[in-house]
Amino acid sequence: MKGGAHCYDILASEQYAKDFQYYSPALGEERNSYIKDDDEDEDNDMMQSDIVKIILNLAYMPISIAKSFTFDKDFYKKAKNHTHGENEKKETSGYAGPSINNH
Repeated sequence: MKGGAHCYDILASEQYAKDFQYYSPALGEERNSYIKDDDEDEDNDMMQSDIVKIILNLAYMPISIAKSFTFDKDFYKKAKNHTHGENEKKETSGYAGPSINNH
């Protein structure tokens, strides 16, 4: 399948990544040149792109995290630093869903 995605990750498709204006961390330092952020907080520069991945994977997140989702810097910082705990794995029968840290 030429140009298709090799897995369920919709952002693995170049066309969808372009449509969603998503820039993968796989770009490395080059990613910074594509994403423009106009606030003073340097810790959230990638938020506009990472939030796309969070939203697309909201259904697979542990319920406790999904219910707390908000479109703001506080949620982004919490999600960015999140690691899946044992209770979350139990909520999802062992699958704790994707993390924005493992693109």
